[in-house]
Amino acid sequence: MENKGGELKVSSDPKMIGRIFKNEVDPMCLVCHQYSPVKRKNTTIVEEKNGVEFLRNMTLIYNRPTCYNCHRAEGKINGILVMDLSMTEIQTQLASNRNKLLLDVQVFG
Repeated sequence: MENKGGELKVSSDPKMIGRIFKNEVDPMCLVCHQYSPVKRKNTTIVEEKNGVEFLRNMTLIYNRPTCYNCHRAEGKINGILVMDLSMTEIQTQLASNRNKLLLDVQVFG
C-alpha cells in the first residue's frame, strides 16, 4: 500500500517498504498513469522486463471520518492498495487444460 506521495508503506516484501514510486517515470506506475483518471481501470495485466506477467488490481483508499485521527479531513484519497498476482501458475494451468482438451479431441474426435 502506498501513500499519496508514492511511498510504499505496507508490502508483503519487506525490502520494498519505503520505496518511492514516481507516477510519471516509474514503469510500474505508467501502466495506469499513462491514461487519464476517468479511463483507468482497476485491474490490468502487467508484463515485467523478464517477460513474466501478473494481474494487478488497484483500489483507492478514500478518506473517511474514521481516518481523520491520522489524516486531514480535506483530503479525498489517503492512498492506494496495489495487489499483484503472478500469472505464471494460471498460465501453466491453462496450458495443461488446453493440452488435455486437445488430447481428448484427438482420442474421442
